[in-house]
Amino acid sequence: MTIDFSFKFWEDVDYMLQNEIIKHDEKAFYGMLKTLGLEKGKKFEPNDHERSLLKEAAKELHIEMKHDLVEFAPKIWPGKSNWTIPVPMSMMTTDATYVSSNWNDYVSRGATFYFYFTPPASLADSKSTTYIKGAKDSEGRVLNGQYDYQITIPAEVPARRFWSMLTYSNDTGAYVKGAPNVGIASNESGLKTNADGTVTLTWTSKITDNKPNCLYVRPGEDFFTLFRLYGPEKAFFDGTFNLPNIKRIK
Repeated sequence: MTIDFSFKFWEDVDYMLQNEIIKHDEKAFYGMLKTLGLEKGKKFEPNDHERSLLKEAAKELHIEMKHDLVEFAPKIWPGKSNWTIPVPMSMMTTDATYVSSNWNDYVSRGATFYFYFTPPASLADSKSTTYIKGAKDSEGRVLNGQYDYQITIPAEVPARRFWSMLTYSNDTGAYVKGAPNVGIASNESGLKTNADGTVTLTWTSKITDNKPNCLYVRPGEDFFTLFRLYGPEKAFFDGTFNLPNIKRIK
């Protein structure tokens, strides 16, 4: 269920174009596809030169998606940490349609669905779960599996049920390939808690069975995290709670 940014990307586009319903308000996008030889009811038959150009375009699109994943979402606690809301702001202000009376924000929509399947219509006011995205460390550098990182989560997290931390690959928008565990949650029996009630988590490519509170990352691969609060409470919504930065460690 991940995107293949090779020539197959265009074959997948053609398959969806031929089989999905044409939306009236998106005909401009179908017109763009028509200039590339992609049109409903017609066979997609690019020549060798066109195939080469389309392959390069898919590679460039992949680079753009990875950039937007990191850069498009605004900080949730500006000046305090580099954590962001999980998606571009236009999702929050349009009930996940990315359409207002003045524009269709297709770029931000692409940035969202690179790593989302189907966001809730009102994530900002969700009473069941809230996500926070971490894609940069305390120095503003993109997280990368070449290094080890740590975060110490406060003892009092405003989550009525529990919190969890999940790790994803920037290259795919999916869980890190080969990871023995994709996340850690506060309600797990094996979670190690510090004496003051805080919890220290570590990201490393050198994970072993006897390392508690560790999340696996692939050497050299950019990654991002989602911190989830299940049953978020007042301290999250009024801004009195904030999550400290992820720090690169030696």
